[in-house]
Amino acid sequence: MDRQRTTLVSQHTIRGGVQAPRQYLTGPDMFSGMVTVPLFYTYPQGLDVDCMMRSLAELLKTYPLAAGRLRKDSAGYAFIDSDDSGVPFSIYDVDGPMPPYGPDYPHQNFIRRYYQTVWPWTIYRAKTPLLSVRVYRYTDGGAICTMAPAHCLIDGSSIWMLVQDWARLARGEGAPEPVIDRSLLLDKSYHFQQIAYHRQDVQHLPALQRWGLYLRLAGQALDNRLQIFRLPGRYLESLRAAYEQEFPDGPVVSDVDLITARCLKTIAEVRQYRQGLCVGLVVDFRFKRAMELPKRLFGNAIGQEEREFGARDLATLSVSGLARKLRRPEVRPDTEDWQGYLGFMERMRRERTIGQLLPRSVRRSLDGGFMQNNYCALPVYDADFGTGKPSWYTPVATPFRMVKIVPTAGGDNSVDLHLILGRRDRQAFKALFAGI
Repeated sequence: MDRQRTTLVSQHTIRGGVQAPRQYLTGPDMFSGMVTVPLFYTYPQGLDVDCMMRSLAELLKTYPLAAGRLRKDSAGYAFIDSDDSGVPFSIYDVDGPMPPYGPDYPHQNFIRRYYQTVWPWTIYRAKTPLLSVRVYRYTDGGAICTMAPAHCLIDGSSIWMLVQDWARLARGEGAPEPVIDRSLLLDKSYHFQQIAYHRQDVQHLPALQRWGLYLRLAGQALDNRLQIFRLPGRYLESLRAAYEQEFPDGPVVSDVDLITARCLKTIAEVRQYRQGLCVGLVVDFRFKRAMELPKRLFGNAIGQEEREFGARDLATLSVSGLARKLRRPEVRPDTEDWQGYLGFMERMRRERTIGQLLPRSVRRSLDGGFMQNNYCALPVYDADFGTGKPSWYTPVATPFRMVKIVPTAGGDNSVDLHLILGRRDRQAFKALFAGI
């Protein structure tokens, strides 16, 4: 695609005709980042762009924040102005057939050309959208759709909630239910401020230490590259069978647990078990019952959690044993820990020091660990706008070490393993998966 001629056909600004009161960003909103988190979808069967634009205008009546702009009040606090400035929707024609996008196609090298990027230094501009959409139509009838929301607007649960509602409108399946705005989370976080935050999964660092870590992470990022492996169902079944044989009465583990444990074991082998490793996990508070957050809360309701594995465990435990330890850690956060986290983030928001925070697990990735993001519980392929589901979805690679586990469209129990790791680790995984 990067060598094909692309022509801009038309540009539109989609508005819902609805305005809403301003909504201030929460601590998790701001910590998630003033950057783009694009969705990249392929549709070999094509897309009906007129239907998509009509249904998007209808959708924005329920999601007016998505058509708003980010601003600051006189005290410097960030809020979303739901002024119906609109969502840019651009349509392009591309000469030639749609490339065979998938795990073997190195599209990440040029994917940034196909969506509108938001950066911290552009996010407060009046013309900077919080969501933009582009559709690329190929000569053979195939199409690509990229959706580019700002991360401060959404997290994983709320972006696919929006996409599902939009797709249902496009298919004529009725209007979505109302969403819950982020003021609910702000109110809860305000009341949690007095709860001590002991876990320190997110840390407030002095400027000199923080910039030293930024430099080290930037150096690591020069070696990090994305490698995608398609893991077939039979491979996952072999991991499950090995676990059930070793722990017939053990706790239930998921395919994601087993894959994460396999990654831990491989990286530890590369490092010859000289040190322990840390896995950072993204946690959605909507699925923590004691937090009492509604599933349709629109915004960022996520936190950070860690799993630590000592060098001895990594050397002596099997993949199944590591998966069991991953599922049943010796110490795991409780409700008070999560409340303390939200209270801490609210204090940092009020002090306007969110930018001085770093996840401890990202720092520990410098020692060989990684962040893990599980997409398998999310409806990433429920993006049928009336012409059928997409054939391929991919998230964009991060600059730091990360393992992403993404479902596939075929329904054959396979997954795509996205690894953003250094050269030695990538070579070890190429050898590991060479025969599957």
